[in-house]
Amino acid sequence: MSTFDEDRSPDESFSATPEAEPSAESFDSTLDAEQHSTGKQPGLFVIASGVVTALASLALLYYLEHIKGWTVIGYYWNFVIPIGAIGVGLCAGSGYGIGSWLTGARIGRTLLITVLVLQILSYFAAQYIEYLMVLEQIPEEFRHEHSFFTYFDSVTRAFAFQQEGGGPGQAFGAWGYGMRFLEAAGFALGGLIVPGILATNPYCTTCNRYMSTKSQYAVLPAGVEPRKIKKRDKEALAAYEAEQAAALAEGMKLAEKVGEAISADDPAGVAQILNEQQPQKSKNEKQLRRIHLNLQHCSVCAGGKFVAQLVEGHGKEQKVGAIAEWDLPEGFVTQIESTTT
Repeated sequence: MSTFDEDRSPDESFSATPEAEPSAESFDSTLDAEQHSTGKQPGLFVIASGVVTALASLALLYYLEHIKGWTVIGYYWNFVIPIGAIGVGLCAGSGYGIGSWLTGARIGRTLLITVLVLQILSYFAAQYIEYLMVLEQIPEEFRHEHSFFTYFDSVTRAFAFQQEGGGPGQAFGAWGYGMRFLEAAGFALGGLIVPGILATNPYCTTCNRYMSTKSQYAVLPAGVEPRKIKKRDKEALAAYEAEQAAALAEGMKLAEKVGEAISADDPAGVAQILNEQQPQKSKNEKQLRRIHLNLQHCSVCAGGKFVAQLVEGHGKEQKVGAIAEWDLPEGFVTQIESTTT
């Protein structure tokens, strides 16, 4: 773990800690999510939520680094990965995800690009505000000699890793711009983590809400339990492989029955299949091959989707492949759960 030494006086170099966030008033409240024809569009509340968390994060950062003397944004892993900047950026950009979750606004490419731009702007706006604060410490008659670009260049060239004894290391000079890039990029990309994760969540376009996912809602048999067979016993190996193939075929047929019941708008039929397999769920999971039915459901309309996946192996050797997806109409999930045990 490495940190930048920022404990220099204004005469030696300028400090480089972000501290402020630009206003979101200039952003249109109809900011969309990839111009989707369905799904609620992120509005000013989502942007404002991100601005609030960015301001709070940068204010806390300023307090920790300038009041408490704790280096946060200057932490680097293996001297290259700016984990401090990424962490601060994550906190700063978390509001975009929170605002989207609360309003049900769908996050898409347009909003992610907007978040990235806002994070970059806030990083450099913080540099400019800190420059103004440093400028206040200089006698007025000499302030004209210190432009923002002079400040920024001085701070960047003064970057240095802190030595083990706590003293300042050698300044990077022009190479400081490389570290400045890593810091700004880490802060900007860190802000995409929360909204980026939320963007991958299933979404109900009917209710404009993010859906919840119940993994392994059901486990269908599609194989046999593993057993040891000597490699030299060709006949036993062939029989075992044939048994596996037959079990896989039966499992795929069972999954097809689930899909047929959904297509026929028959929640009772789906529930019957699930009820038959529920007592063997743990046993089915031990098989070399099994089919996971993952349920994505909307808490408002009780619709959603069943996602079928073929799972092979266990532990680190486990492989997962998609089989099929079936959309569930409104109320379908409630009807299934009311008849499943």
